[in-house]
Amino acid sequence: QIQILGSFLSREKLNIGDLKGNRFKIRLRDVTPAAAEKLDKVLTEIVRQGVPNYFGYQRFGQGDNHFEKAQEAAHGSKVFKDRRLNKLMSNAFQSYLFNDWLVERVELSRELDYMDLDAFEKKWGLTAEEVKQLQAQSSIFKVLPGDVMLDVMNNKWVNVKDLPSVKKPYKERKLQPTGMLVGKKAWRSRGAAGAIEARHDDDEVAMAGERRAAWIYPKEIKSTYIKKESIYELSFALPKGAYATILLENLANRDVESVHEVKKMKAQTLVKFDDEDDDEDDDY
Repeated sequence: QIQILGSFLSREKLNIGDLKGNRFKIRLRDVTPAAAEKLDKVLTEIVRQGVPNYFGYQRFGQGDNHFEKAQEAAHGSKVFKDRRLNKLMSNAFQSYLFNDWLVERVELSRELDYMDLDAFEKKWGLTAEEVKQLQAQSSIFKVLPGDVMLDVMNNKWVNVKDLPSVKKPYKERKLQPTGMLVGKKAWRSRGAAGAIEARHDDDEVAMAGERRAAWIYPKEIKSTYIKKESIYELSFALPKGAYATILLENLANRDVESVHEVKKMKAQTLVKFDDEDDDEDDDY
């Protein structure tokens, strides 16, 4: 089912990661009509508001000392003889720090809605005027002074110096907030954003580092509910590096990795994820 749109010679090799994104087709089982209605509503909000771009649980290995091994690999120690495995562990350490940073930034964005503003200003090191500017942002993820954003059209990094100036292009998704994948050459945030990012930095990491989108907007979302079979079929497209399991976690409001344990508490869950290997995804 592949159509060749065109071919051309290139001076660059085609490498892993050169894809634009992935399309997914997933089937959820044991979905009641009431749950299907809830899923439709949540999907509508996901299309409108997007989701945090966490690394999924597949990025991380198992074991109590996995973090320590990943840290050693990232610091340049040869934890494994296989260089590819060592690199994979180093990337996992970057992912640990990125996820922790993103958790804190999501917490900040949520606290803006209910926390006392004086306490909020003091906790996050912001002025009263900056807090007003955060409140004026329509997106769930609030951009801070000093944040590094990606200019999507020109593929350039932009350090946020003036919050009002990025409000419109951010709303129009022309600017995209990013978080750091720690490394020596990674572009760091400044100001209030930099103070938070510094808590999740590591200057001993031997890798170059880069930046990653903090918030993503799934596209091409389609859903069908097959009432007779209690099946909810879902298809969507994500940019490269984004995890379908993260969208599912936002959809079901629980961690996907604990699916086997959740089966024992079926009555407390919104949906049960299909264990059969019939999920599909393809690069595009």
